[in-house]
Parts: sequence; structure tokens; C-alpha cells
Amino acid sequence: MVEREHLATMEAAETYLRCHGCTMFLHLSDLPDYYRRYAPALSAENPENYREQLARLDADATQISTLALRQPEETPSPSVATLAQTHRRGLYILGISPSRRTVALALFAGRRTRAARVMDWLIDAQAWVNSLLPYYSCTLVVYALDDAHRTALRAALTAPAPGRKITPYWQERLIQRHLDGLARIAVKDTDFISRWCGGIHRTDCF
Repeated sequence: MVEREHLATMEAAETYLRCHGCTMFLHLSDLPDYYRRYAPALSAENPENYREQLARLDADATQISTLALRQPEETPSPSVATLAQTHRRGLYILGISPSRRTVALALFAGRRTRAARVMDWLIDAQAWVNSLLPYYSCTLVVYALDDAHRTALRAALTAPAPGRKITPYWQERLIQRHLDGLARIAVKDTDFISRWCGGIHRTDCF
């Protein structure tokens, strides 16, 4: 992206990503403004759900600003995962494409993140997308810490599902939730350890 768009600074990259609907640079308190900024896309299919989710985000932001420790008991828990919950899990929107009817997501997975948890979160993310944008598909890009992490995650996701001879685990999970063909997943090596940590790995001593 940086090379293609000739982005010379981090600020330029952030501006570019924001303009394409990326939430990677947003704090939880920024999400209500994000909903408002992208209202034409997010409210186009299900305006009632959009208004409900925006109201919930506004209420959460108010509680955070007043240092509330818990939600009021009368507030019902949402039936689908919220965008705030996906952020807490390390998932971010990379972009929304109404023309392609797709939402691209990024997950920055920790070393202990297992394939089952990745699929849980992808299924929740697709449910959130469907709550606002029916028939949109999700593409989740999982960014691993290094090649060994990428290899382990790919092996777990593509191994045959329990009780299946051929169907990979990731696909079987989607089939069970009737999401096969809607959600996609890819795992990439960010080379984070060598590029950003000087090759130093976290050990049990820390």
C-alpha cells in the first residue's frame, strides 16, 4: 500500500487508511464517530440495526468517560458481537467496499491464539457485518508474529476437521454456521519479531 500510493510518512498512511474506512487507528471511544462518518454505508441495508448499535456505542462511550465499572443491569446483552468487542479481541476493519459488498478485517494474533479462537472471532465478525450489511462477505487477514507462528496457524486451520477426511477445519466451522462462501481467511507473516523486536522473543522469565 505504501509503495503503491507513494505514502512517505506514517501520517500519510494513517490518513489513507482512515479514508478507506480502516479502524486500526481508532480507540474504543472513537467508534461512535466512525459509525456516524460511515453512516451512508453502514445504515444502507438495516437502518434500524444501525441506530441501535450507534446508541449502544454512545452509551458505552458515556460509561467509559464517567469511569463506570459495569453496564446497567437493565441493558440487554447484544445478540451479536459488537464492533467494540472485535476491537478488544484485536480485530480491526481494514476497509468497506459497497461496490464489492465486502468488509476486509485484520486480526493481530498473539502467539497463544488458536485456530478455534480465530474461527470463533471470524464467525462473530461475520454476524456483526450481517447485522448491518446482509449478504456482505468478510475477508479476515490474520497477521502472525513470524513464519513459525504463521505455519502453525495455517496448519491448524487447514487440517481436516474432526470427523472429516478432506474438509479443512476452517471451512467446516463456516459450513456449520451456514457461512461457507461468505467468510474467507488468510494468514500472513508480519515478520514482527525480527523487524520490530530485534529478533528478541518473549520468554517465560518476563
